Amino acid sequence: MPVNSAGRRGSGSRRIPVRRTPEPAFEGDDAVIETDPTPYNPLDRLNLARSIEATLLQQDCHRLPLASAFNGAGVYAIYYSGDFAAYRPISSPECLIPIYVGKADPPGSRRGITDPGAAAGPALYGRIADHTESIEAATNLRIEDFRVRFLVVGDIFIGLGEQLLIQQFRPLWNRHVAGFGLHDPGAGRHGSKRSEWDELHPGRPWHPKMKQVTAAAELCTKIKAAFKSGEAATIEQMASTSPPVESIDTPLPEAPET
Repeated sequence: MPVNSAGRRGSGSRRIPVRRTPEPAFEGDDAVIETDPTPYNPLDRLNLARSIEATLLQQDCHRLPLASAFNGAGVYAIYYSGDFAAYRPISSPECLIPIYVGKADPPGSRRGITDPGAAAGPALYGRIADHTESIEAATNLRIEDFRVRFLVVGDIFIGLGEQLLIQQFRPLWNRHVAGFGLHDPGAGRHGSKRSEWDELHPGRPWHPKMKQVTAAAELCTKIKAAFKSGEAATIEQMASTSPPVESIDTPLPEAPET
């Protein structure tokens, strides 16, 4: 993936003219100066998370399925640009408001056996590929209406970035329509409750094996209410429960001993 780098102007010997007229007053010149400001800590959890979020949102948007595999773990955001009626408030080809945010950890991280020096393999690519299959299976979605941004991140920072992104956008498939990230529950759980996502977007192989508990029309009403109340971000407004974010709860793991 291309990395954008800021160009630097070449240094020269050109003299910079001295401005001899007084500067106009800036709006806010009379702002109060704090007598005991809190020192900025770039390693604070929230500031680290904001850095990850900002970098992810600067990445290119890619069509699904991805054109090629890549190695690494990290975070990603999926965007929708189609005409499914319930999603119109976030639908845009410009990748403005994600419909889903997720992460892919290195293998073994959930069991605490990740080797800090080991390669993560295609963890992030594989997670996005899984989602691509779910979307392609849905009978009322088109894969060409989806885009994804992704960012390979050091494993100890992955959870921080994902948490802030979800807090900022309150994405529909994270907060308001459950079940997008599920895999086949297996024969032992067939006959249990069907997820909201599978009810709204039938097509995955286990859909007919699960029991309906919520009608699609009810879910569309729920989505509309989330947009109207500000509980989910739209192109016109951020989620009312988003910034300012005061804290990030995800703890940083202990640094490996050297």
